[in-house]
Amino acid sequence: MHHLALLVGSAGEGTVPGKVFINYRRGDSSGYAGRISDWLRTRFGRDQIFIDVSGIDAGENFIEKLEAQLAQCDAMLSIIGPTWVRATDAGGRRRIDDPNDLVRLEIETALARQTLVIPVLVDEASMPALDALPRGLLPIVSRNAVRIRHESFDQDMEALTTSIQRGSKIATSHEQEEQFLKHLRMQMLSASSAWDIRGYAYELDRYLAGQPHSINARLLKDQFDHVLSNAERMEQPSPTGPPPVSCHPPTMSMLFVPLFIVTILLGVIAYVAYRLFF
Repeated sequence: MHHLALLVGSAGEGTVPGKVFINYRRGDSSGYAGRISDWLRTRFGRDQIFIDVSGIDAGENFIEKLEAQLAQCDAMLSIIGPTWVRATDAGGRRRIDDPNDLVRLEIETALARQTLVIPVLVDEASMPALDALPRGLLPIVSRNAVRIRHESFDQDMEALTTSIQRGSKIATSHEQEEQFLKHLRMQMLSASSAWDIRGYAYELDRYLAGQPHSINARLLKDQFDHVLSNAERMEQPSPTGPPPVSCHPPTMSMLFVPLFIVTILLGVIAYVAYRLFF
């Protein structure tokens, strides 16, 4: 879906696809984080969801990668479970009190960038109290939270998706496809040669390779094939050679010049003959 996001963005119109950053504490809510990530990928597209487990390759600097991803994100889901605040390190200190705690750093960075941050309460968790949080995390308490429950997971995720779309520029996969196909259709209609149409048809073929069941894309593919066939036929030279000469009888305007020339010549001949013989 990555090429789709780039193409839609380059079209310069409509909703600009963004990313959703999933922030969570592994010992607290990793199961819910993975399930939420999978659900959102079916709605927004795989490349639009960032979760550290699958988003960072081996050997990468995860701090730099996280900062780079946060810069591209329009929304952050801060998944809060029952032990989100109480989680401790090996020395027994609360992780949330450590300025270098990744969960804390991610949220503080998103808040500083004015990114949409949505607290997501899972496993019967509650929003933490103000006096339980460091100063940099206090703004999250005033953000309206969404609760995700096991028994109503799909309904709760629909509500979460609505909140994401209302507060950010993120488009669903369906919206991205509509914009992408609209962009290609407009380019096809404005193309000036079969060569140009082939280029846009190639982009559509690449999309169909990743989305083979897209009915709208296949319908557009049929239109491309028809338009391209007509364009190629018009650009080919005629197999019968130059156009035939017209068989229509000449008009008076077409005969005027040669008749005038013949009249002048006859006059000259008559004058010469008169001078010679008389």
